[in-house]
Amino acid sequence: MVVGQTGGGKSVILQTLARSQTKMGKRTTMNILNPKALSVAELYGVLDTDTRDWTDGLLSNIFREINKPLPPGKDEAKYLVFDGDVDAVWVENMNSVMDDNKLLTLPNGERIRLQPHCRLLFEVGDLQYASPATVSRCGMVFVDSRNLGYMPYVNTWLLSRSNSAEAGLLKQLFAKYATPAVDFILEGVDEGELVQKLKLTIPVTNLNLITQLCHLLDTLLLESGHYTDPNVLEAIFVFCCVWSLGACIVQRPGCEDRNRLNEFLCHASGMGTTDNDKVLVGNLPSKSLYEYCFHPDQQCWKTWSSQVKAYTPPADGMFSKILVPTVDVVRSTWLLSTTVGAGRPCLFVGESGTAKTATIQHYLGTWTANNNIVLNMNFSSRTSSSDVQRAIEDGTEKRTKDTYGPPMGKRLMIFLDDLNMPRMDQYGTQQPIALLKLLIDRKQINLTLLSDSLLPIAQVNISQSLQGFYDRGKELNWKNMKDIQFVGAMGPPGGARNMLDPRFVSLFDVFEVQFPSNSNLQTIYTSILEHHVASLSEEIRGVAGGLTGLTLDLYNYIIEQLPPTPSRFHYIFNLRDLSRVTEGLLLATPACFTTASQFVRLWRNEVLRVFHDRLISPEDKQTVQERISMLVQSKYMQHTEAVLKNPMLFGDYRNAKIGEEGRLYEDLGTYDLMKPVVEELLAEYNSKKKPMNLVFFDDAIEHLTRIHRILRLQQGNALLVGVGGSGKQSLAKLAAFMAGCEVFEITLTRGYDETMFREDLKQLYSLLGSDNKKVMFLFTDSHVANEGFLELINNMLTSGMIPALYDDGEKDALIAGIREEAVKQGTNDSKDACWSQFVLQCRNNLHVVLAMSPVGETLRTRCRNFPGLVNNTVIDWFEPWPEQALHSVATVFLQEEELEAGVRSSIVSHMVLVHQSVRTFSARFQEQLRRSNYVTPKNYLDFIHNYKHALADNRTTFSSMAARLDGGLQKLIQAASEVDSMQKELTQAKVVVEAATQDCNALLEVITTSTADVETKQAVAIAKEEELKVTSAEIAIEKGEAEVALEAAIPALEEAAEALNDLKKDDITEIRSFAKPHILVQKASPVTGPLAVYAAAVQPSCSKPAYGWELLRQGRMRDLMKAISICIPGEDEYCAGCLRFQTPYHDVQVCECVVILKNLKDVSWAGAKSMMADTGFLKGLVEFDKDSLSEKQVTL
Repeated sequence: MVVGQTGGGKSVILQTLARSQTKMGKRTTMNILNPKALSVAELYGVLDTDTRDWTDGLLSNIFREINKPLPPGKDEAKYLVFDGDVDAVWVENMNSVMDDNKLLTLPNGERIRLQPHCRLLFEVGDLQYASPATVSRCGMVFVDSRNLGYMPYVNTWLLSRSNSAEAGLLKQLFAKYATPAVDFILEGVDEGELVQKLKLTIPVTNLNLITQLCHLLDTLLLESGHYTDPNVLEAIFVFCCVWSLGACIVQRPGCEDRNRLNEFLCHASGMGTTDNDKVLVGNLPSKSLYEYCFHPDQQCWKTWSSQVKAYTPPADGMFSKILVPTVDVVRSTWLLSTTVGAGRPCLFVGESGTAKTATIQHYLGTWTANNNIVLNMNFSSRTSSSDVQRAIEDGTEKRTKDTYGPPMGKRLMIFLDDLNMPRMDQYGTQQPIALLKLLIDRKQINLTLLSDSLLPIAQVNISQSLQGFYDRGKELNWKNMKDIQFVGAMGPPGGARNMLDPRFVSLFDVFEVQFPSNSNLQTIYTSILEHHVASLSEEIRGVAGGLTGLTLDLYNYIIEQLPPTPSRFHYIFNLRDLSRVTEGLLLATPACFTTASQFVRLWRNEVLRVFHDRLISPEDKQTVQERISMLVQSKYMQHTEAVLKNPMLFGDYRNAKIGEEGRLYEDLGTYDLMKPVVEELLAEYNSKKKPMNLVFFDDAIEHLTRIHRILRLQQGNALLVGVGGSGKQSLAKLAAFMAGCEVFEITLTRGYDETMFREDLKQLYSLLGSDNKKVMFLFTDSHVANEGFLELINNMLTSGMIPALYDDGEKDALIAGIREEAVKQGTNDSKDACWSQFVLQCRNNLHVVLAMSPVGETLRTRCRNFPGLVNNTVIDWFEPWPEQALHSVATVFLQEEELEAGVRSSIVSHMVLVHQSVRTFSARFQEQLRRSNYVTPKNYLDFIHNYKHALADNRTTFSSMAARLDGGLQKLIQAASEVDSMQKELTQAKVVVEAATQDCNALLEVITTSTADVETKQAVAIAKEEELKVTSAEIAIEKGEAEVALEAAIPALEEAAEALNDLKKDDITEIRSFAKPHILVQKASPVTGPLAVYAAAVQPSCSKPAYGWELLRQGRMRDLMKAISICIPGEDEYCAGCLRFQTPYHDVQVCECVVILKNLKDVSWAGAKSMMADTGFLKGLVEFDKDSLSEKQVTL
């Protein structure tokens, strides 16, 4: 890191190192960039988180290129020079490169290693914001500017002079004047004694002063030839010392340091002084050297005033083109032309209103369009480096691969106005200034070593270096800029104006522009006014000469009594205000102004409009009005009554319907006279535009007239300041209609950004330029979706055009559309001339009206950051509505309501009282509690609207209630009549009812008796019910038991069915043949069927056929069971089956049971035999429906 203040030789050290190494055989290349001219994303690249697209950065691109491996055997050094401030943001990403890792890691994950042939160099003024981590990784070389001084530069410059005798004399003059003068100015040393330092408009170094002195000497000595006459050369040197060493010295009341330097130089010269307008060589003027110019060809000093030419008004009469030649204008123009002619950047520094911009633009306007192009750029706090680069690139074109500039054969002059307005970042750097420093100062250096084996030593060629900057697109290559030059203007640091980087200031020749003296101002405005009143009456010409003095007196009084404060931030008065007063006086015509009182009254109106309308308190307004009254009474006593009569309404809208020819600026008279006129204009407006409901009370007519006056002025712009509901927008739209202007507004939508705003502005400029229409651009604080919008508005106010608004194709189309008209007006048909005509036409047709609210700090901040909002507009401050306005508004809005006269007036008075009382208490609230409660006309309108709404609602409610009451009364009357008729019917029905009552009583007795019987039966039923419940429970139990028995009987049933299938007809015949079978045959258990089955089962397994049946017939049951147990394995002789024959049901007779089941009458053996004799008996048993048994059969 090479650290040190400007003027220490840091850049020279690095360039010398590179040239030395190259000459010694090691080719050295320096890649220089200012890291503060770009954002961090533009330096290192950015990775889109959504698409993952990678955009390479400038630093990453350069770092990647220089760190490519070198071919074998090639010895080369590549330096990456960071010529800019070091802060804690961008440099922290380089810490990993400067430590042992030597890696640059990019946001996309790419890692680039620092190769041995590459080095990082930092050229900075200080390390105020560098972190210890950064400082510890770098080697430090501190360069103190006091060690080098300015003498090496002086000696080098003297050696460049071709005439040695002249160089010798100049060296003596440097020792005689320059060295002691520099010490006197910067150190306060006068002949070894310490005195007070001289006050400079901006800080400069001793090398800056000497450099500017040498540049001015180069210019004068080159123009004048070589001078060996010591007296002539000394006079030239003294003159150059005044406008180099003393160019930045401040001269104002209370600080007359220019006089101190003048005395110092006169004392150092030892020459005599002469008090003449022309002083010969060998003497010095007795007056200030700042008032004289030395002419080498005539070898004499002449006053600047002797070179002032007579005033000639512009041919087209445009007030904006007027520049009255004065001493200050002539002096500033000479300094500007001398510096610019030598190819040096020039910077004018001075307070607002000192004609810096007017002088520069007038000088640049004298250039021929065939050889020169002028680019005006107005800076503000929102100006960025990309805005500057885009504007410069818009004014240039590509010549070769990497060379850009204006069209061949032309020079581009870039005028940078309000140069110190861009805001500083948190580390004290102004981004646009960082880019301009790289563009103006640094030159891309390519040192090429040409080796030749035939030459014993290497020869070094340093390619021609050009100023330029890096492309911000995808290519990121260096752009050489040719044939461009810079001129700047700025105000002294303070307020929103920042201190410029001293390294940047050292690139310019700086001149302090003093505020014109009263005599110069008197000359300027008197010349303009006298030329105009020459066509007016003699009486007016007699009083016109004194009006300029009154204006200056009032101006100085206001400057002294009403300085700007935080709450009165817009109390900024300068020469522009004086010009506006004079411009208003130039509107006087012979037809409307014939007497002196009328013209003086016009003067009073103009100073009120310019100085009085922006005042915010009654006290301030009273101060200005009293001063105006005093000035009028002291100067024009006989016209006092007519001049001071109120109201002051001047305009040309009385005959607005006639057309432009019949419109004359005149005194409109009283409010009562103008109210019908504006109401008629409003009616016409409502018939053509969106209707507006306006109440023209006195203040409304006053503000309407003010806005209309501004719109009728050429390049008139307005700043309307008032709380919501004051009528700013409505009155502005009506005033535009009265002035013959169209209204243009933007419409905010979702995502509305600067790109969309620029597209809307293109439409606006198409109306202004292509269609040649007068347009009022209405822009409110609600339209400020982005503070960057005000940057464009600031450019529109100051220069009339937005830099880089159109691309080349769009610009060519606009130029083609205006070329024919431009040629008719005598303009050259070249592209640049036609474009200048287009811009001028747009500016003349454009009227920007800003409608802002004073609530909060927003407006003050915006006016501080964007000076054009105050300097280039006429301010109209909307005060709270007075009582008369409140009465008028309430009366008009309530006139449609049906109210009694006395009630109406009482309601209106009450509304006014409520609003005024809230306003009063809000002021007390602010004073006592420091809390704001804003009472606006919008609140008052809402109050009236709410009252009307509540009145309508209440009337509707009361009408509804009255209707309901009336309806209720009608119902009551109807009910009464119906009651009478019903009473008669009731009497007749009463007899019937009594008879029916007797019948009912009798019936009731019967019912009572029946009820007792029913209750008795009900008790019996309840008892029966209880009994049935018990029976149901028993049945449920028996049912369960039956189901269990059924489950046990089902297998037996199935076995019986199987046994039944085994019965043969022979078996039936055999049984029927018995006369009287054994008792066991007659009496069988329910399981007889299964026993028969078992008997049949014994039969096939025994050796004796039918053995089982035989045992069964004989009744030998025990033997039968034994046989069964033998034949059926697992059956015991006394098994459960045998036990079943011993159950209590054995007495049931089988045959009788079958008879019962067959439902036969004869239940006996005889009946059974008769039954078995049936041939279908066996089939009937098999097909017997056992499920259809009756309860009786089961019981039997």
